[in-house]
Amino acid sequence: MVEVQWPVMTHLVIDYVLDGHRPGYTLRHADGLDQAAVKAVWRASMPRGHGWNEPRMIGARSTKCFALPDDRAAISQVFVTDQVDEKGRAGIRRAEVDIIPGAAMPDVLKHLLRCYPESIRVAANHKLSIGHRLAVLNRALPRLLEQGSQIVLTHPYTTAENWQVIEYIVLYLATTWSVRALRGWPRVLSLTTLALDVQEESLIVAVPLDTAQRIGLQAAIQIE
Repeated sequence: MVEVQWPVMTHLVIDYVLDGHRPGYTLRHADGLDQAAVKAVWRASMPRGHGWNEPRMIGARSTKCFALPDDRAAISQVFVTDQVDEKGRAGIRRAEVDIIPGAAMPDVLKHLLRCYPESIRVAANHKLSIGHRLAVLNRALPRLLEQGSQIVLTHPYTTAENWQVIEYIVLYLATTWSVRALRGWPRVLSLTTLALDVQEESLIVAVPLDTAQRIGLQAAIQIE
């Protein structure tokens, strides 16, 4: 979990509870939060898709950023646990969600970038050499101008550690000047650094290459 260095209005936790007569996901610390925000947090905090129960996904993490009502925003940091449910099924996730002022989101994204070790930054910059960076932007920018369009990035998924390079690239793309300068660019950008589907997902989302191939994402931008 990244150490918090931003103005947190409310800190929430979504985790799976086995105790009691109705086991399932529970939203904790939501007392005092308005119903519109609670609904948005439930809807958007967890990355989409099936396959989180695969052994390779234990320890996987995903960062999600999305807008809330009344100029607020949320940052959800999700981890795939080794927990199993009451029927022995794996793939249970835990989300820690910070509610922040929407205006703080650009600085938060830049802070998240600075939290990555130097080795990750070097590897990401290598993948985004000048030529490749321009190619990614040239393919991504027209989609941002289309109603309801997404930028989908893809790369082979092996381990949570190796996927950090893709996390970094997603955050970098979200903070790139040429992207943020687009007319109509939202103050609070929705992004997901790891998902297993793109339906009802963020504006910028990254998925494993085999997942993109399985669900037929022909327009996904592959990061070599």
